Amino acid sequence: MHWIWRHVKHIRYEIIILLFVVLMTLFFLQRMAVYLSAWENFYDCDMSGIITSFIVGMRFDLVVAAMLLAPISLVFLFIPPSFDRHPLFRSLIAAYAGFILVMVLFVCIADYFFFLEFGSRLNGNVIQYFHYDYIIKILVHDFYIIPILIGCFWTFCGLSVFFYKKIILPPDLPPSWVVNLVGFLTINIMLFIGIRGTLGPMPINTGPAYFSQSNLLAQLTLNGIFAFREAFWSNIISNWDIDQFYYRLPQEDMAFNQVKKILQTPQDQFVNRNGNPLWRMTDTGRERKNYNVVLIILESTCRSYIEPVGEPVGKMQKLTPNLNRLASHSLFMNNCFSVGTRTTRSFSGLIAGFPDLHGPSITIREASVGNTLTIGTILKDRGYNTIFVYAGQPYYDHRQSFLASNGFTSFVFENKFPEKTFRNHLGWCDEDLFMAAHKTFTEQKKPFFAVLLTLAFHRDYIVPEGKIHPAYTDHPHSDQINALQYGDWALGQFFEKARHSNYFDNTIFVITADNCGGFLSLRPEPTGHHIPFLIYAPAIIGEKGKSLSQICSQTDIAPTIMDLLGGKYEHSFFGSSVLSRSDEQGMALLQNTEGVLWLIDGKKYAVRVAPHQKTTQLYRFQSPGKLIALEQNTLGYQKIRADMENDCLSLIQSAYCLYHHHSR
Repeated sequence: MHWIWRHVKHIRYEIIILLFVVLMTLFFLQRMAVYLSAWENFYDCDMSGIITSFIVGMRFDLVVAAMLLAPISLVFLFIPPSFDRHPLFRSLIAAYAGFILVMVLFVCIADYFFFLEFGSRLNGNVIQYFHYDYIIKILVHDFYIIPILIGCFWTFCGLSVFFYKKIILPPDLPPSWVVNLVGFLTINIMLFIGIRGTLGPMPINTGPAYFSQSNLLAQLTLNGIFAFREAFWSNIISNWDIDQFYYRLPQEDMAFNQVKKILQTPQDQFVNRNGNPLWRMTDTGRERKNYNVVLIILESTCRSYIEPVGEPVGKMQKLTPNLNRLASHSLFMNNCFSVGTRTTRSFSGLIAGFPDLHGPSITIREASVGNTLTIGTILKDRGYNTIFVYAGQPYYDHRQSFLASNGFTSFVFENKFPEKTFRNHLGWCDEDLFMAAHKTFTEQKKPFFAVLLTLAFHRDYIVPEGKIHPAYTDHPHSDQINALQYGDWALGQFFEKARHSNYFDNTIFVITADNCGGFLSLRPEPTGHHIPFLIYAPAIIGEKGKSLSQICSQTDIAPTIMDLLGGKYEHSFFGSSVLSRSDEQGMALLQNTEGVLWLIDGKKYAVRVAPHQKTTQLYRFQSPGKLIALEQNTLGYQKIRADMENDCLSLIQSAYCLYHHHSR
C-alpha cells in the first residue's frame, strides 16, 4: 500500500485525483445550496426523491469532472515524465488547474442564480439572452457580476500559485515506465468511463434526471455545465433532431392522420394545400363581422395572480383589481396554458397557432421569415390594418422581422411613443405603452388587429413612483408584487380611456399572458404554464361574465378570435375555437426549455413525455393545477396512457415536419 501511495503522490496522478475530489465537492455543495435556497418549491417532492436526486446527480457531476480533467491526461500522454521538473511545464499545469477550479466556481454561482430565477440549470436560453444589452445591465445591477469576475480572477491567480508551490512539486525521480504506463491506463480508462457516464453502448444524456414527475427535481439532479453542454450541442450542432430526442415517434403519415383527428371540428374541411396535410377551410357558421381586435399579452402573468377566478397568492388579496373587474364581465377560459416558458414561444402559439419546437423558438429562426402563417396574415387579407405595439426595441427577439414578414403592417416601437415618462432596462413603462396604443387606435380609418406586449412584470421590476400603493412591502418578492400591481393599474387606465373612445364598442379585447413568471414560475408543471385567457367585448358579446372550464392553450386563441369574427378562413393552426367545440375536444400541448412535453386532454388526463425516456406516466389533472398520478392497475390505464402518448408525439412530430418542410 505504501508503494502504491508513493507513486500516486507523483505529480502525474496526485493532481488529477486532487482536482477530481475538489470538483465533486464543489458540485455537491452547489446542489445543496440550490436545494436549500429553493426548498419551498419542492413541496411536491418527498425526501426519498431529494436523496435520489443527489445520488443520480453525482453521475452528471462525474461526467463534467472527467471532461475537465481529460486535457491534463492528454498532456501527460504527449509530454514525457522527464519534463515534470521543468518550471514551465509545472506552471502550465498549475495555471490550468487554477483555471478549471475558478471556471467551475463561476459557473456554479451563475447556475445557482439561473436556477432560482428560471427553475432550471443553464440551458439554451443563456445563449439567446446574451444577445441583448439589458441582460448585461441586469447582471451588473442585480447580480454584481463585475465584483464576481474580479474575485474569480484573483482566485485564479492565488490557486495557480498555490498549485505551483504546494501541490505540483518537482519529483526526486520520475517514475518507472511501468508505473507510468499502469497509472496512465488506469486514469484514462476511468476518465473515459466518467465522460460517457455509463458502461452501456450509448453515452449518458439528460434522461436519468427525469426519474420523477417533477421537472424541478430533474433540474436539481442535473449539473449546470452538463446541461449547458447538452443545450449548446443541440442548439448549435445537431439542430434538435427529434428522432434522437423522443422515443416511439410515429411515422409522418401516421402522425398527420392522428393530428387531423385531434384537431378536426364540424366546421373544418381539410384541403391539403402546398403539401400541408393540416391545411383546412374553417366555416365558422357565423356572418362575417369586421370587428376590431386588440390582443393584450401580459408579461409573465400567471393565472394564479388573478384572485377571483382562482386561488389567491398565499394570503394576498386583490393584486389585480382591474383585471379582476374585466374578468367578471368577460368570457374567461379557466384552464388555458402557455405552449412554452418564454415570450418567443408564446408568440408561436398566440400569433401563429403553432406549438413551437425545441431549441430556438421558430419566431427567432431565419427560416420563419416570410414562411409562417399567422392570424395577422389572415386578417391582413381581410383588409385589416395589423399593428404591433411594444415599448422596447424593434430587434428584440426578432419580433419586427418575424411579424413584418408574416402579416403585420404597422409597428409602434419605443421610438414612436408620443409620451415617454418612465423607462426600465427593457423599454418604456406600461402606462406609456397603453397611451401609445390608445392614440394609434383612435387614428385608425379601417378595421384593425393590434397586438400589445407589456413589460411591467419583468425583471428588473422597476415601476414609476406614485402610481400604486404597495400592498406587501414586507414580502420577500415585494418588487415583483409592485410590478404586478403597477401593470394592472396601467391596464385599468387604458380601459378608462378606451370606454370613451370611438373604437371601443366595435372592438373585441382579448387578454392573456405570454408565460408564467415571477415568484410563481417555479411551481410544478403544468401549473407553471397556467395563464389567463379572457375575452372582453361588452357591446358585442354582452357584459355578463362567464367562466369556461374547457382545457385550451395559446394555439386556440387565434381560432377563437376568427370564430368571433365569423365567415370562412383557411389555416393550419394547431388549435380550434373554444366556442365551437365540446369540452372533451379541448387539449393543451406544453413543453419547457428542456424538451419535456405535457399533453392535457379534454377529459383532463395528462401525460408527461420526457426526453430520452422510454416510459411515460399518466395523471389526472384537477384545476387549478393539481396532478394525481394514476396507478397502473387503474381501469383502462395502459390504453389511455398509450393513446395520449401517441397523440402527444404525433402533435410534436407533425409540427416538426411542417416546419422543416416549409409548408406551414
